[in-house]
Amino acid sequence: MTYTVKCPKPGLKTNTDYVRLIVCGLREHRVSDEYIAKVKAIAVANNPDIAAEVEKL
Repeated sequence: MTYTVKCPKPGLKTNTDYVRLIVCGLREHRVSDEYIAKVKAIAVANNPDIAAEVEKL
């Protein structure tokens, strides 16, 4: 299942806590590191300010 925003609001940014939850869930389900890296890259593209924190996840 994929969540799609129906009414996107400009200026909203992904935060580290949200990315952490996603990454933990992906790891729990043994998703490949390659896919996790893509998810993290998408999050950082949305909010470059969290790049260093996301890299540590």
